[in-house]
Amino acid sequence: MDADNVVAQAAAIPQGGVRAAPPGFEDFYRSRYRQLMAYAIHLGASRTEADEVTSQTLSQMLSGWHNISDRLAWARRGVINNLIKHKKSERARMVRQAAYLAQTFERPLEEHANVWEDPESVNTLLETLTPNQRAVVEHIMRGLSQTEIALLLGRSYDAVRRTLSDVRRRLEPSRPPTTGRDQISNSTGTRARKEDR
Repeated sequence: MDADNVVAQAAAIPQGGVRAAPPGFEDFYRSRYRQLMAYAIHLGASRTEADEVTSQTLSQMLSGWHNISDRLAWARRGVINNLIKHKKSERARMVRQAAYLAQTFERPLEEHANVWEDPESVNTLLETLTPNQRAVVEHIMRGLSQTEIALLLGRSYDAVRRTLSDVRRRLEPSRPPTTGRDQISNSTGTRARKEDR
């Protein structure tokens, strides 16, 4: 990443003009950027995450530059905090994704089989999909977001969402009965809320 461009972007004023960075900020940025990236990598970040976290920290530092007395300590603490936030949001995304995959590909309860432990079951489910649907699901299984899949496949975000909706409908017979708030309560087909039972 070009240090001059990042400093100019961080110091940009929304109206289009560029203000000068506070005295000492550019020197700190140039001398400490790589050190802070190495620190983030040492804490467990990938190179991309380290670059993102370091840039974010230095941008935050720029806004309060004059109020910070121990700048290196502040920057290190900022890298730690921003890395923790990044990891938490990434973990939350993975949990949402795992819940989606479990909801989509779960077998009926009477089979007592974990679909992910049986590659044959996964392949059988995937074979029921069209090639386009299969491509989208395979990307979801690799951990890509819907936006990333849309970019990768050259499709719109809405088209990817529609495809996933079609996948859910197509795989509906292989899913277990719902256990949500609304569930069929008796043989007449009337719906009752859980709280009413």
